[in-house]
Amino acid sequence: MSAPEFVYVSYIRTTPELLYRALTERAFMERYWGVVVESDWQAGSTITWEKNGLRQADPRQVVLAVDPPRRLSYTWHAITQAWNTSLSEERCRRAAAEPLSQVTFELEPHGELVKLTVTHDHFEPDSIVAQMVSNGWPMVISSLKSLLETGEARPATA
Repeated sequence: MSAPEFVYVSYIRTTPELLYRALTERAFMERYWGVVVESDWQAGSTITWEKNGLRQADPRQVVLAVDPPRRLSYTWHAITQAWNTSLSEERCRRAAAEPLSQVTFELEPHGELVKLTVTHDHFEPDSIVAQMVSNGWPMVISSLKSLLETGEARPATA
């Protein structure tokens, strides 16, 4: 069985610069995602995740590629029970044992819109994390789109 890959495309009425800021700045992330991903956003730099006051740092969580405002890529966070309370202990244990995956955001101007392509890959076959992100990214991107187009967003649960 081949390794899964998740690709999601959305068109957002905004500028590439503002969309890139929304993908990297705390003030935006808290509003549309309810999660904050902190870094200096330089290739090779580490990333710290924060949700509901819980911070998660792991030296394997790093920025892989940066090309503002066109591209951003980083390793996906380590899975822990504290972060994923909806998972059973067994599924969380199995997900935590998987190697870290990778998410890439590509931004392309498209008239008055920006085409945002989210590619999440580097999963093992039968990945629990792949199942989780395939449900999560559509909610996150929908909330991001609402925030940038209307100023209102309901934080998506990651």
